[in-house]
Amino acid sequence: MTDDNSHKQYDHNYDAVDIDPTVTNPTLDDAIIMYLGDRQPELAQSTLKGQRYRLDHLVRFGNEHDITTVGELTPVILTQFTQWRRQHDDLNLVSLNSQLTTVRVFIAWCATKGFVQGDLDQAIQIPEIGHDADRRQKRVDADVAAQILTYCDKYAFAQRPHVIMRLLWRTAMRIGALHAIDVDDYDSDAQQLHVVHRPATDTPIKKQHRGERVISLQQQSCDILDDYIKLHRHAQTDAYGRTPLVTSKQGRLSTSSLRRAVYRLTQPCQVTGECPHNYDIESCEHKGYTSGSGCPSSRAPHDVRRGAITHFLSEDIPKEIVQDRCDVSPDVIDHHYDVRTDAEKAEQRRKYFD
Repeated sequence: MTDDNSHKQYDHNYDAVDIDPTVTNPTLDDAIIMYLGDRQPELAQSTLKGQRYRLDHLVRFGNEHDITTVGELTPVILTQFTQWRRQHDDLNLVSLNSQLTTVRVFIAWCATKGFVQGDLDQAIQIPEIGHDADRRQKRVDADVAAQILTYCDKYAFAQRPHVIMRLLWRTAMRIGALHAIDVDDYDSDAQQLHVVHRPATDTPIKKQHRGERVISLQQQSCDILDDYIKLHRHAQTDAYGRTPLVTSKQGRLSTSSLRRAVYRLTQPCQVTGECPHNYDIESCEHKGYTSGSGCPSSRAPHDVRRGAITHFLSEDIPKEIVQDRCDVSPDVIDHHYDVRTDAEKAEQRRKYFD
């Protein structure tokens, strides 16, 4: 894609973009910005950015085929786009479904504005996926999490990696929620963490105000947090004068740095000193703070969340309790997070009948 639209691609306030409201046949790019402006009140910034990314492929297709405005789109052209999208980046079925669904919703929105004919969105054929096709099986298992936390207890007690892994595993919170927490959101006496949506100061959470909640902590977690704040936390404020919980020498630790910390912690060689892939640890290209994601055994923060939720369910914690603690609906738990096998579920049910 060319850089002509790069100044618009990462706008965080689409309402602020100056577009003539009387235009009846806007450019693809302007129509996308208008669409995102309409959706902005209901969607998190991360979701808006994801939609912008997916819709930019339509602009890229237009650039390659001399299609500039929305009015030039026809059923045949959208069919060609669908085929182009399928072939161009070697997408798997789940990714293609997600990409095309976003474009279809955008085209349907264009019809409501009179930019295109009413049923044009139906020209985009969404590939069907099976019930389990988009269930990512990667997770951090309970025994692996216990091994990592035991290592931190012994060698990095109350240091930043310990706090990151402890909170992600014990609360199953998203990385964005951990990024958003301030020292003032932690109540040691009540043993609670408050997750708060603060978009005006650059710490939104995924479900915005609907995702705000209070999370109870165990005494051990509080002991770790208390010592971290007292002994190891960098005494920094962020650009808004807030006091982030997880900090670096520069201020609030970024979400990308939080992810790198998790990738590194979940590399077996960091905890056991051994490599299950028979790589030479000293010369391994995945060794180091910024390269951990390349290790076949490393896991992303969302894999920690998936593993933690699965562990909660395996411990017979009611789904409704998991729902409130982890900010996730029962349907999403079933479809995305509960990766227990049928055999594991059967064994768990056994004690109720024996």
